[in-house]
Amino acid sequence: MDTVAQIEKRLTALKRKLPPSPRVVRFVVEDRPDHVGEPSLFIWILLDSNTPRGELTHAKLAPIDQAVTAEIMGRKDPRFPHVLFRTEAEHLELTQV
Repeated sequence: MDTVAQIEKRLTALKRKLPPSPRVVRFVVEDRPDHVGEPSLFIWILLDSNTPRGELTHAKLAPIDQAVTAEIMGRKDPRFPHVLFRTEAEHLELTQV
C-alpha cells in the first residue's frame, strides 16, 4: 500500500494528463477512516484560486475526479478515494490554525 507522499507524487505526475481548465494546482491527500470507520483516502484537488465560478461545474470537474479515482483504484489500493475540490485559497483559509 502506497504512502500519502507516494500517492501525492503519482497524482502530481497525473496533472499533465488532466484538462487544462480548471487548472489543478496541487493535491493534498489524507489517509484516515471515513465516517463509518472504513479505510479511506481523502484527496483534496486544489484548483487555481482565480478559477471562475463558471468552471466549477460537474462537466468540468468530473473528468478530473474520474482520472484521480482511476489512478487510485487501478493500483488496487484498499482505501476508498473520496475526491473533493476547492480552490487553493479556500484550502488555506479552512486549514489555517
